[in-house]
Amino acid sequence: AMATLGRLNFKAGTDELTKSAAMAVKMAEALGISGDSSAHIVFYTKQAGINLDVMGDTLATIRENTRFTADEFGRFTQELGEALMIMGNISNYAEVMKNTLKIDDTLRQFTGRSGEYVDFFKRMATTSSGMQMSMALGMNPENLGSAAEQQRFLSSFGAYIDTITKNQPFLQQIAILEDLSTETGLSVIALRNLSKAAAELNSRTDQNISLDQRYANEVANLGKSLSSISESLHKLLAAGMWPLVTALSYVADGVA
Repeated sequence: AMATLGRLNFKAGTDELTKSAAMAVKMAEALGISGDSSAHIVFYTKQAGINLDVMGDTLATIRENTRFTADEFGRFTQELGEALMIMGNISNYAEVMKNTLKIDDTLRQFTGRSGEYVDFFKRMATTSSGMQMSMALGMNPENLGSAAEQQRFLSSFGAYIDTITKNQPFLQQIAILEDLSTETGLSVIALRNLSKAAAELNSRTDQNISLDQRYANEVANLGKSLSSISESLHKLLAAGMWPLVTALSYVADGVA
């Protein structure tokens, strides 16, 4: 399978469209996401001016160290790209994905829910009310792309919640958390556990893995590789990615 992939990439040569198409299929296979999601990732990566191989390795490491479903992972990477395009800050795409999804996955350990922090990030990044809220809570929306700033914000916000609820009667604690939930969009259980999630995040270490390694793990043999490439072509076709499909079909024919 890896030999075939190598031939596929070699055949792609220096043509950017063909290389993008090949990477879209490779990401779909290695990350287990849809052709639509992988095509959008390639598009945002190109818009960000980030090397596709570097982005692929970044995504592989995120996928390896988080517990999102394939659908969640594909959807969140696409939604974060859209948010950054609205912000006019797509150059931070790789870092924002890495940090935001890591925080979301960590928070999930305490809430059992995925996507809460992604939605919170999108609100802060793309709506006037969310930007005003983030500034009121001590986060400049322009710094949302910074890993250090996101972690500092999470820690300080969690500490603030602990302080204002400490020694309060239970009923008052819930009232405070409900008000904050209405303001932020985060659930009461997420707010209650925010400081714990921040502490867990600071102690968390991730294992690096390359996109090639994940591809090798996901694709067991040559037959599956060629079959999966065909399936991914249909996914890209269904997503309206005609140029990518045309280019990749030509390349795939050369290795079949």
